[in-house]
Amino acid sequence: MSQDKVGSGWSIKEIKCPPKLKEVLIKAIEDPENFWGNIAGELYWLKKWDKVFEWKYPFFKWFVGGITNVSYNCLDRNV
Repeated sequence: MSQDKVGSGWSIKEIKCPPKLKEVLIKAIEDPENFWGNIAGELYWLKKWDKVFEWKYPFFKWFVGGITNVSYNCLDRNV
């Protein structure tokens, strides 16, 4: 993915935000699989995913093959 383009008609240079946030946005755009995989890795998974995402137009799937418990991640582990 190009470092300059963010979607259609947008450029990273045009985004006005704090430098640290811009750094995070660039990482997410340049390597989304690694970026989102690292974030999801901070959650509890009963079974880790096989693929971070799968895009077969017009469908998009996240964390293919993974099994998690949203209740545990949102509530139980914080009690």
